Amino acid sequence: MKAIVYTHFGPADVLQLKDVEKPVPKADEVLIRVHAAAVDYGDILARKGLPLSEFWMPLPLWLPSRMFFGFTKPRVKILGAELAGEVETVGKGVKRFKPGDQVFAYLGQSMGGYAEYRCVPENGMVALKPVNITCEEAAVVPFGAITALYFLRDKGNVQSGQKVLFNGASGGVGTYAVQLARYYGRKSPGYAAPGTWNWCNPWEPTRSSFSTGARGSRCLPTRWRSRRSLESSQSLCSAESWDPMS
Repeated sequence: MKAIVYTHFGPADVLQLKDVEKPVPKADEVLIRVHAAAVDYGDILARKGLPLSEFWMPLPLWLPSRMFFGFTKPRVKILGAELAGEVETVGKGVKRFKPGDQVFAYLGQSMGGYAEYRCVPENGMVALKPVNITCEEAAVVPFGAITALYFLRDKGNVQSGQKVLFNGASGGVGTYAVQLARYYGRKSPGYAAPGTWNWCNPWEPTRSSFSTGARGSRCLPTRWRSRRSLESSQSLCSAESWDPMS
């Protein structure tokens, strides 16, 4: 099969189209023929060798991440953490999927989406693709949606009736965070770049409109900014009636 492979760190031209061995699914795996794969910031960082100056996650995670991806040359040679496609074959123990199913998946650090085929565990982060979206649209969903769900529901334990302030409400994580907050019945003002205000309703706040320290409130910095940048930002919008799918 064909795959986009890189054998040393660097700019985009280190990526090469090569022939690699087609994977064979284990008993608990599905073999997906990839129709679309996303390029996100994690792919770019991994391709560059995770330079510390561009590392966007908490600093203690840099060394483990660098060990995983390699110090002098790539250990993960096929990038791509998100994909969508069609199930070609399934392992003998698979119950949830069958050949012909349209699916989308998140591969995490194991990556491998930039290839014609990818095996994914049945109990991994893979699901049937909604019929009303294309593979190209589905391939960009997993990372942002999973991240937003984890910090809202699992880490933040946000309850109904609370207010949630999003920094980066129109970004890759923020778009899903706002929709999830609305789904759970939470009010969701958020910061967004002025150029993306067509996706939400501009809001003129006062300093007392929202306090990140107020009881019953939560702040979700989807862009890893400091609290100071939240307080000084002029790009505030209200996402309470925002419907990006309309």
